[in-house]
Amino acid sequence: MLGEVLSWLKGFMFWGVVVMWPGFLLQRVLLKNKRALDILVYSTGFGLASMVIMCPLLDALWEISIVSIGAACGILSGILIAVAFYHDPPVITLKVSGRVRITRVHIVILLLVCYAFLLRSSTLFDPLPRGQDAWTHLSFISYIYQYKALPEVLPWIEPAVPVTLDLYPPGVHCVGALLSQAAGEISFSLLKAVFIGMGTATILSVYVGVRNLFDEKTALLSASVTAVFIPHMIMTSEITAQSLAIFMVPLILYVFYMKKWVAAGILLGAVILMHHLSAFAAVLSVGAVALTLSSKKLEYLGYALGTGGTALAVSAPWWIHVPFRMSSIDAGGSSSSYVGTGFFSPYLSVISPLTIVFCMIGVYIALTHISKKKTFIFTWALVLFIASQPVFPIDFLPWRFPAFFILPGSVLASLGILSICSRIRTRWCYALLFVALMAYPQQFWPGTDNDNLQATQWIDDSTLDPYFYVYGRNYTYIYPLSYHRMHIITDFDAPFSFGLSPAYFYDDADWVPHTLERFGQFDRIYSCGSIIIHRIE
Repeated sequence: MLGEVLSWLKGFMFWGVVVMWPGFLLQRVLLKNKRALDILVYSTGFGLASMVIMCPLLDALWEISIVSIGAACGILSGILIAVAFYHDPPVITLKVSGRVRITRVHIVILLLVCYAFLLRSSTLFDPLPRGQDAWTHLSFISYIYQYKALPEVLPWIEPAVPVTLDLYPPGVHCVGALLSQAAGEISFSLLKAVFIGMGTATILSVYVGVRNLFDEKTALLSASVTAVFIPHMIMTSEITAQSLAIFMVPLILYVFYMKKWVAAGILLGAVILMHHLSAFAAVLSVGAVALTLSSKKLEYLGYALGTGGTALAVSAPWWIHVPFRMSSIDAGGSSSSYVGTGFFSPYLSVISPLTIVFCMIGVYIALTHISKKKTFIFTWALVLFIASQPVFPIDFLPWRFPAFFILPGSVLASLGILSICSRIRTRWCYALLFVALMAYPQQFWPGTDNDNLQATQWIDDSTLDPYFYVYGRNYTYIYPLSYHRMHIITDFDAPFSFGLSPAYFYDDADWVPHTLERFGQFDRIYSCGSIIIHRIE
């Protein structure tokens, strides 16, 4: 217990020095924020961005370790301090103010963060105790932790499958590996806390961006709607790239709107290295077109080009030497992609009907009371809505829809709520907010409906122990290890179908690159490229 606490302390000390300090300097030089919450949020965002951007460069020049990242942060800090003193000498001065005033707004924001953290941590609704993304990312984290370099092939697949431009960018893996190096071990609990915390902190980035664009009430309501849908926005397990990516997106859109294209480009480059460019490029470009049409000036097209160019430049040390093969390669070596049916995405159902009504009212307000801000938010939401529907063949994975749509959707919903509350009595307004902020039941991910429910029930009812994992094409299977008759996969196209067979399982995966005991209490992990389970009859 004491060792775990010490590893957590070392990890958070590393976070404060290597993430927050460079991030603080970057946001002071680029944005010059003055509000405490803005400074905290943007320091975190720019700190993560600087770490993620430096890691591929360090991989090419030296190694990815706490020594190399510490040296790089020291050099970057020196440059930023010099720039800050040159342009604005008082910017780096220590000033101790008087009392820190805690307002009702701060209390509400704190309660929203706690509410979202509770929802996120208690609704990890993968049917598996530690789901697909967690173990996929842990394999990468373990490789970087051990070899202090980025892998060129996927660490868990045999025969080797190369990392391509759209398969597992290295950003979150570098963050996890460096935190683990600082802590002295790969601590699943530490990484889980950091990733869940960053996903929850999306509330703060939404609040900061919306408050600066609109007002306090709109920002609080947007943060409230986001808090309710945090479990839907990160529809995977504990450790996932989405947690860090969605925290950055509201910050990027706000600084882009404010014409800070260098800052937006740095943050966007970090998102490229952490997640996927996905539909975000379309949002940026179409948003620029919308702002150009509303302002009747071409400046936003130039800012979009500057932002995109900066993002590509800062992420170039990684993508410049990665194979340009834009297709997902599964464990069997074949290409896989989502093929949707119907007109609307089935993941629209994760948005509660009441929220949809609020969003529709917000859309009406945006179209009838036209302004540059509302045009930007409306375009952002519209592009994501259209891009995520199966009828548009642009390969936008439908379960990513809630992660990105909730951000502009929360602003539209808040506009709708404010419009309704201005027309009804206060007590009815509070009742409406109470109903709107109730947690909406989540869906399983991926959406296999009854099969997932049956598999979960089977796992819960099973008395066999311990567990082991089998990586498949689209799922991570979990089955109990036993020396007796046990359930095995009978149809790989129906992942949770199973039958009975006498089997003794043994570990034939010598290529697995990590010490398994680091990640949990179980005996074996099994992973085969063609989903072959080795066993002794």
